[in-house]
Amino acid sequence: MPNPENPDNQQLPAIETLIDPQVAQQLDDQIAELINDAPQDGGMPQAVSMLSSVLKAIAAKLEHLHYFIIQTQAGDWLLTTLSHRDLPEVSKRVIYAYGDRTVANVERLKLDDPKLICVEIGVIDLLFRLIGLQAVDSLIVFDSVAGTTNGTEIVRAELQQMCEKHLKRLQYGRSKLAEVQRQRAAADPLLARPNQPRPPKGFSSIA
Repeated sequence: MPNPENPDNQQLPAIETLIDPQVAQQLDDQIAELINDAPQDGGMPQAVSMLSSVLKAIAAKLEHLHYFIIQTQAGDWLLTTLSHRDLPEVSKRVIYAYGDRTVANVERLKLDDPKLICVEIGVIDLLFRLIGLQAVDSLIVFDSVAGTTNGTEIVRAELQQMCEKHLKRLQYGRSKLAEVQRQRAAADPLLARPNQPRPPKGFSSIA
């Protein structure tokens, strides 16, 4: 199996990035598909929409739009527990994502378990699911078609923190907008009554 403790593994950088327009469009398509396929009564479409800019920014730093995951036939992703090389008592639980189907299948065959399969998943769906996987510490992404020597680690807790900060910024922005609207309404009472016609110039309202 891969060795994500390799010092060459890269930590995912900050989410701010310029996204190629073509890549951005394909990521938008994945977001739209995820929203359309989600249960409409569980709040998931709204969650995907609100977090779309965070998911897009992270996805744009990876090299593939789709990845391959090893999972059971029941649909459970393969979870691997890793021990620190120097501190055996320290461990973390990770999921591997492969940018190449052949590499994923080679790793699957090494496990010698006929019940395991490889499935393809969009990068947006992959990142969104990661947020809610409390039992997972990190996602290790292998973009190279040459193997699993180097990987990029996405720490679930850090991804969740990014999303929470983004939601707080959205909430703050909406509260400030509402405050501005209230101030404008206080300064001009007619703004508080949008259906009330403004009197022509030179006339006053008796309402």
